[in-house]
Amino acid sequence: RFCALLPQIENYDEDGFQTPPGFNLVWLPYADDFRNMQTVLPREKVRASREEIIAAKNLVKSLTIDFNPRQFENPSLQQFYIALQALALKEEDHEPLNDTLMPDYEGISTYDNVIDEFKNVVWGDTYTDVPTTSKRSGAKRTGTDAGTGRAKKVKAEIKYEEGDIADLENDFKVHALNGTLKKKTVAQLKEFLELKGKPLSGKKDDLIQRVEALFD
Repeated sequence: RFCALLPQIENYDEDGFQTPPGFNLVWLPYADDFRNMQTVLPREKVRASREEIIAAKNLVKSLTIDFNPRQFENPSLQQFYIALQALALKEEDHEPLNDTLMPDYEGISTYDNVIDEFKNVVWGDTYTDVPTTSKRSGAKRTGTDAGTGRAKKVKAEIKYEEGDIADLENDFKVHALNGTLKKKTVAQLKEFLELKGKPLSGKKDDLIQRVEALFD
């Protein structure tokens, strides 16, 4: 794939923030990647205020580290060495792995005031820590079956919001009326039937008939 190298000289702005020297690598698009973006870009440009720029620079400066790849070890390889040493020395308990790739949460917490300042300047009171964007909560988990030691599937509880149920019902209704319910998986069909309080037994054709009967 073609790319362009754009040179960049070292520069310091009025706040002493450095733009390092080097090259910017830009992937060049293919012919069918070109789009007329005028229809989707906002007409008015949104520019950051001077206060927001200073807060962002302070945040970047605080979280910038002197990166050296020799400081970070391969956790998989280190785990192998630990196990090999324990086996060679016949150690029952081996030392725990120090994964240097894990984030330093304790170190980051010392900059909470800088992070909070950035959030307050940019978003103010409208900032939310964890926006809820997913439609469903819950995931499949595995446990251990007592006595056998085998992993067993644990069914997770799936919670829907009122608007999500309406969207789900509308989706299945469209497929039912168009005769395209076969595109749904067995798991999706059972999930919907369970939500409607219907039996879950039988083959896929049986499940489809039950869903179709809901919209007759």
